[in-house]
Amino acid sequence: MNPFELQQKIHTVKNIHHVVHSMETLSTMRIIQLRKQADTRKAYLHELETILFSFLHIVPPEITQNVLLQPTKMKQSLLILVTSDRGFCGSMNQQLLGIARNHVRTFPSVVISIGKKAGNTLIKEGFAVIGMIAKTLEKTDLSFSQNLASDIVRGFLNHEFDSVFFGYMEFRNLISQRPIVKQVLPVVDHSQMYSSLRYDYESVYLLPSPKKVFSKLVHKYIDAVIFSILIDAATSEQAIRMISMKSASDNAEEMIQSMQKKYQKIRQEKITNELIELNND
Repeated sequence: MNPFELQQKIHTVKNIHHVVHSMETLSTMRIIQLRKQADTRKAYLHELETILFSFLHIVPPEITQNVLLQPTKMKQSLLILVTSDRGFCGSMNQQLLGIARNHVRTFPSVVISIGKKAGNTLIKEGFAVIGMIAKTLEKTDLSFSQNLASDIVRGFLNHEFDSVFFGYMEFRNLISQRPIVKQVLPVVDHSQMYSSLRYDYESVYLLPSPKKVFSKLVHKYIDAVIFSILIDAATSEQAIRMISMKSASDNAEEMIQSMQKKYQKIRQEKITNELIELNND
């Protein structure tokens, strides 16, 4: 390779390095924004959970009888698979497709895919995909989450399915994310965690009525759980992309350094040869 061709190649790799480094930086900034949002939502979710399951020990059982809390036989479940439609996410979608296959083997399920790429793969494999949602995870907002929760609860109450699971990438830290399946409906009972929280029901005033307050609380809790899942999935997507882009950026930097050394060596050899020719003349 002559020096001119090598310079062109160096220029091309530098452009690639600039692009992937910019994508790495952008993903890092988005992770920071999403984590702030996630921390706020998790604090809110924790408070809701504390109130909801403490409620079970405060009020009489007939008030807390709610179909969204009742165990089911799980004859047919709904699996909502939260995937990415954007590139540079490593094996994220493949891992999620893996847990979807395992889940369907255990529970006969219909599937809704958030992300068309994974949804199309499931259709080709013969899964009962009843819906595909084209949604960029990083643009997930509370309005989308609440509409999704409302549709899920309506289908559950209409006996279209008797349980709802979310398959998504759980964010643990910047370098660790794992695919998991989480049950959302019926609500998993955590009341034993709050059994020590005892109040005198007669001293608690609930308006407009205890039953209506409890029902609203259950729906708010489901909204919060689903939004927390979507934020977690969006953060994981950005973390995986950041790691991929950092790896690509580091590789590009190594290539640039290697080619620059090669270019300098060729240039020095050319100068040396020219000097030798001058001396011979």
